[in-house]
Amino acid sequence: MAGSPRRAGTHAAGRSRPDADVDRLHRDSISDRLVRFGLVRSGLVRSGLVRSDLLRSDLRRSDLRRSDVVSRFDTGDGLAAAPSATAGPPAPTVTAVGRFRGTYDFHFGSGTASIIEVEPGRYHLRLEDFSVRNGPDLYVYLSPKANGYTRDALELGKLKATDGSFGYDLPPGTDPGTFRSAIIWCKQFSHLFATAPFTDS
Repeated sequence: MAGSPRRAGTHAAGRSRPDADVDRLHRDSISDRLVRFGLVRSGLVRSGLVRSDLLRSDLRRSDLRRSDVVSRFDTGDGLAAAPSATAGPPAPTVTAVGRFRGTYDFHFGSGTASIIEVEPGRYHLRLEDFSVRNGPDLYVYLSPKANGYTRDALELGKLKATDGSFGYDLPPGTDPGTFRSAIIWCKQFSHLFATAPFTDS
């Protein structure tokens, strides 16, 4: 008489389970434990920060605790070091600022002039909300005097506009601490149109 049909996935008595089934069940057990201890969710395994050989060795022990894995991750005991944050470039710093005024009512001036350290050792003069009487041959200077032009003044360039906000890079190696004002100077007639005496920011 023929025996009863064998159920799918079962084996005859006395025969050992195939190695493939053992491996599958072992992997399922590992996956269950990973979910239970939160390692898959935390991304440690996916990112490669937990070595699989160490993990399998630990999972064979019944005393595996989440704190054990976290401790290994923190100390680098057989694990890759955690990525460290890198500091960004320093923020620009205003080193001096002044408010424009005209030399008299007709040659008016308004707005601000600021010297800004855009990166270590590199400076920029910024004119903001600036306005000045239009005139011929107007140039922007930094002057060692607080109230006018001198022969030691540093020329930064032709005035870009009589109204608006714009700026000029200072030449490399310039020490902004030697200047006490920003000025608008007419080269053609050697006439001062406006001055912005600096104060510390």
